[in-house]
Parts: sequence; structure tokens; C-alpha cells
Amino acid sequence: MERAKRILLLILIAACPAGAQTVLTRAPGPCFATDSMSYQIAGAPSASDYRVMIAAGLDRPHLRMQPVDRAETADFVLIDDRETEARACKPGARIKTVGLTADPGSADIRVGLTDQSGDGTVPHYRLYLRSSRFSLPEAAAILAVMWNPAAKTGRTARR
Repeated sequence: MERAKRILLLILIAACPAGAQTVLTRAPGPCFATDSMSYQIAGAPSASDYRVMIAAGLDRPHLRMQPVDRAETADFVLIDDRETEARACKPGARIKTVGLTADPGSADIRVGLTDQSGDGTVPHYRLYLRSSRFSLPEAAAILAVMWNPAAKTGRTARR
């Protein structure tokens, strides 16, 4: 009986680190693929290639986006309704990670969200989103990185 308890205790001790890693590690976020590049939402901004701040009322944002209710009024439309392959990046494509940050000092790109009610701020782009995979800030962040010419060349990427 004592031997069985020791074996069980040994199994529990061996299993704890493996279980802790599964619980403590965040799963990779959703991925958006283009022809040669995939953009994936990072679990932590500090570990991302690009850090993007998304907020309403930003002073001098790099880019202004306005969420809209109808696809035909948008400059960018992101629609997905499938849960399958929700996290899969395009095989063989380079993957750039995008992290959301609340700190303007650490942001590579600052995106100001404008209001649909006509707050007087003219957006650069209008975004329509209907997605089971991406939140509005995530979609805006990925589009901002795709929009940024420096991001395309990797000049602002954190190494």
C-alpha cells in the first residue's frame, strides 16, 4: 500500500510541471493571412513584433479608423463566421505578431477610433467587422500593421 502511494505521488509530481505549462501559457491568437505574410495576435504585447495602441480620442494618432455598421460603406471589410481554422496561419508564410498595448510610449502604431455619430474627426479608413475570431481592437491593429509601410519592411519591428 505504501509503495502504491509513493508511485502515485511520483506521478503527480511529474505531471504538475506539464499541467502548469498548459495552464500558464496563453494560446496563440487568431491569424490573418495575406499572399506572403500572416499576422497573428500575440498573447502578450511585450513578445510581439509590433505593438499597437487602439483607443478613442487619441491625440495625433498615426491612423484613424471608424467602425461602421454596413459593409458597403467600409474601406476594409473583415467577415468570418467559421470557427474552424480560426487560429491557423498560412502554411509557409512569414508570421508577424501583433500585440495590443495601452501604453502610448511603447506603441509602434497608435490608432484612434472615431465615432459614427459625426464627432468631427475624419477617419482615414472605415472598418466593417463581423467576426467570430477577431475583436474590433484586434482587427484594427492587424489592419494598422498592414497599412504601415515601415511595418511591411520590418523597420519598426521589435527584435
